[in-house]
Amino acid sequence: MNRIKRRISNLSILLAFSLASSFSYAQTKSVEQDKGDYVTLANKEFNNGKWETGKSILDKGIAENPNDSDLHMLLGKYYHHLKQYDKARYELNKAIEITPENIDAKHILVNVETETKRYSSAICYVNEILEVSPYLKSLWKKKIHLYELQGNQVEADRLRKRLFQIYPNDQELKKDYTYSIEVEASKNRISGDIDKAISLNKELVKNSPDNLEYHLVLINDFIKGGDTTNALMYTERALAVFPHNSTLLNKKIGILADQKNYDVLLSFLQQNKLSKQYDYYVLEAARHAKLNDPFELYSKVLNTNSRNEEAFNYVYNQLVGQQQYEEALHQLTKFKKASGASKALTLKELQLYSRMGNKAKEASLIKELYRNYPTDVEVQDAYYRIALEEAKSYMQEEQYELAIEKWNSVLNSGKQDTRMLAYMGLYNSYLAKGDYGSALHILNQYELQSSENKLLGFKKADIYFKLHNYNSALSAYEEELISLNQEQRAFYLKGYEELCTAVVKEHNENFLYNESLYYIKRWLAHDPTNRTALVYGVNLSHQLKREEELDRYLQKGVTAYPEDVFFQVKLAEYQGKSVTDFAPVYVVILNQVIQQPYHEMALATYEEIGEKYVKQLIKEGQIDEAMNIVEEALIYVPDSKELKYTKGLVLEKQKKYAEAQYYQSFYAPSPLEVEEHKKHLQFLGYKSLQNEVGIEYLRSRFDDESGKKHSIASAHYTRHTLNNSYTIGANYTGRDAGRGIQGHIDWSRTWTDKWSTNVNIALADAYFPKFAINGSVFREVNFLGGVELELGAGYRKFQEDKESTSSDSNMFNIVLGATKQTDQYSLNVKLNNFFNDGEWMYNLGVNARYFLSSPKHFIAAMAGVGSSPEVELIDYQLYDTFDVFNTNVGAGYGTILFKNVTASVMGTWYNYKANDLKYKNFYNLYFSINVVF
Repeated sequence: MNRIKRRISNLSILLAFSLASSFSYAQTKSVEQDKGDYVTLANKEFNNGKWETGKSILDKGIAENPNDSDLHMLLGKYYHHLKQYDKARYELNKAIEITPENIDAKHILVNVETETKRYSSAICYVNEILEVSPYLKSLWKKKIHLYELQGNQVEADRLRKRLFQIYPNDQELKKDYTYSIEVEASKNRISGDIDKAISLNKELVKNSPDNLEYHLVLINDFIKGGDTTNALMYTERALAVFPHNSTLLNKKIGILADQKNYDVLLSFLQQNKLSKQYDYYVLEAARHAKLNDPFELYSKVLNTNSRNEEAFNYVYNQLVGQQQYEEALHQLTKFKKASGASKALTLKELQLYSRMGNKAKEASLIKELYRNYPTDVEVQDAYYRIALEEAKSYMQEEQYELAIEKWNSVLNSGKQDTRMLAYMGLYNSYLAKGDYGSALHILNQYELQSSENKLLGFKKADIYFKLHNYNSALSAYEEELISLNQEQRAFYLKGYEELCTAVVKEHNENFLYNESLYYIKRWLAHDPTNRTALVYGVNLSHQLKREEELDRYLQKGVTAYPEDVFFQVKLAEYQGKSVTDFAPVYVVILNQVIQQPYHEMALATYEEIGEKYVKQLIKEGQIDEAMNIVEEALIYVPDSKELKYTKGLVLEKQKKYAEAQYYQSFYAPSPLEVEEHKKHLQFLGYKSLQNEVGIEYLRSRFDDESGKKHSIASAHYTRHTLNNSYTIGANYTGRDAGRGIQGHIDWSRTWTDKWSTNVNIALADAYFPKFAINGSVFREVNFLGGVELELGAGYRKFQEDKESTSSDSNMFNIVLGATKQTDQYSLNVKLNNFFNDGEWMYNLGVNARYFLSSPKHFIAAMAGVGSSPEVELIDYQLYDTFDVFNTNVGAGYGTILFKNVTASVMGTWYNYKANDLKYKNFYNLYFSINVVF
């Protein structure tokens, strides 16, 4: 008997080895010969418009070469042609995952993302291609177009200018760049920004100096801006390019005429032989000269009699009016020598030096006047104005000691206003010097002497702040606020905000968060809806883990600013950490993302809430809704690895294991999770394959004196589809009286998310039931978080000879079961009811499994009790002791050996009553190995 078993075992190993070797050789040969053919043939069919024929070729190629990047790229091209963008994106990403340098796949992905309006992703793929082909001009143009589609005109114009600089001889690029400048200049001209329009038109003239229109538009813009000097200069430049253009000639004539520059104008007209216009402007020049005749006459009088006061006053006033200050000073000096010095003439000289900007001479004259006429009020005013200017000059030069000296001298002024200016100057000097105590003292003196001392509290608040006396600073500011009317208060609240912000910021930088929160409360007491204060309140409450205060600040913020993204997002984030139903929170944050799809904080919170909501829906069994939500979330956060991983969890629940494996691969496990995550990905890869071959071996023995042993070897093949599994298999056993073979077929089907069935039929010649049929119906119910109930029935007709000891050859059974399964464990309770020879028997069994990384990697424990053996022992007819007390316990372990191979081992111990006095023990050891492909 042992020799037969060894031969069967050796034959099984030899057969498995032969099949694996043949399969590996055929596969290698096929890959080498057909890989290039599939790509070439499929491309040819696509180019001829035979897309479905090409698709068939690709399906065959991918079946043989699933990791060929080019085949997946062409499949993505096929789906792109059909506008099935999700499938196209999946296949193209698969191609890039296999071969990151697959540029063709990235080119197609650019088109897919552009057509689905995911412009940011399209730009990313363009950038990846440009890293390999940086001088691909057409791709740079594509990138510019994508920025324009995205609405980012600034970046599009910047890139267009950069590309034009790289390819200055490309006429098409030049045309695009020039057109963009024309449009921008036109917009600025319409909006009234003439300076910006002029700057852009200069660029146009620089790039296209032979374009007359650009010259004319630039000249007109200078004229509109009142800059006739530059208008004339650019007209001259244009005439250098177009020397005989009548429009430009007329422009120059008009500008010179407006400037009354008749000397240059008449010379220009003669030079260009424009006789009619020359005659006209000669007359205009004569009229202009005639208007100035009195000046010429008075000048002649003054040359004859330098003491003539009337002539001097006229000539002097005309020269000053024409800003000819040097000539006016010359005439004044002559008149002063002739008629003698006087206070009035000194004042005129002072006026000239003032207009000429000769500050030193002006100051010198004022001081001279002050020494000669110290009681003159006007001289005093001028002197103190000079002192004020000198003090300001010292302030600008940061010579604060000299400035303070000057300010103190101005305090002697007889004018209240001037003295008040001196006090404020001293205040500013001490403030700039950092002498805050003296600044506060001067401010108090100013308050005592000033008849209008309002708003000084604001300045005091600033000094107190600089002295780090924050309570006094806020008190001074708050006292000032209380005295203001509503309109003034609204204006000065901005300053209060700046002061409070500075106080809170300084405390935050020193990690004094409790003190910061105190100032926030004080701030909000005077400005209850201040956004900055509410934001600080939210952040500080969160930092200090004061949940009630955090909720209160968030509610105030949402009430005061219902459209503000920060408060809406933070409220959603806060609620997302405490609620169990994420649906309402998800709707709120989704609305914010829809309104502002580029808001980083909103997107981050949306990503977190979306992930939690999807996991909630998975837990509730709403798998289709979970998929809708995660797909929606990925539209707004397409690069989120967390959401992609979550999508993989949903796909696993939908039994789409290949896609689930791809998306769950985005998860970045911690060092402790790496091995577990790797095994789970292997499990998904294992489940994605449709064909399964299994080999099992059972070794049994009794512990009585007979030492009787049994062995059963089994093999089966299963074909898995999305909703169905079909199995065909055989069991073999050898006993003392001979051998027995049993064949069986099984069919499992999932009808809906809630309902599924299983049916199996078996026939045997010996040792197994001659005929057996079983069927079960499974139903998911919403109990204890989701439980699967089982109701089944079976019939067995036993062999009537061999070692069977059954008193009746027929047995019926009814199965009642319940299974609770989560991601971590499964627990099955099953009650079998047997009816044999008119008697009822039962067996109650419990089977528990704890998943280490996946349902294929587990540890198991089981136990059972009843008046009948476990149903598996009945099917194998290992012992037939019925209607006595039976118990059993067992344990096992299963794992994934390789990406497509699993194995398990299970041991059980059965104890049953053999007669009135004696109990027997029966031991089983199960080995199994499964291979999928």
